[in-house]
Amino acid sequence: MQRILSKRVLRDIRENLLRYLALFFLVAMVMYMVVAIVGASETIMQGTEESAAVHHREDGQFGVFVPLTDSEVTQITDKGVTVQQDFSLDFHQGQATLRIYQAREKIDLFAPEQGPCRARSCWNSTMRKNMNWG
Repeated sequence: MQRILSKRVLRDIRENLLRYLALFFLVAMVMYMVVAIVGASETIMQGTEESAAVHHREDGQFGVFVPLTDSEVTQITDKGVTVQQDFSLDFHQGQATLRIYQAREKIDLFAPEQGPCRARSCWNSTMRKNMNWG
């Protein structure tokens, strides 16, 4: 009985060889895509965490209508929170708006990955020179 079954299986594989090869190729490609996507997502998550540590990315933000008093800032910083004022100016031209922020000192630091101004001091001196800030 088993010999008849094995002959039938071999005959079926021979007759439908192209179909089985296409199915095998399809399964292999789907497995490759899943592994590639999982690997890419892991790399992106690690890169994001490393970048957040290097640039001191903020964990939260709040706005106030009246500036905080020194005692209020002290009360917040005593709990282990870094507070940094974030001033900005908006320039409107037509329907476009350009928002310029004050240079940050502690949180959300600017750190270019490429180019001549990789150091923060280079960035500040270049900006001052280009903007005629002295």
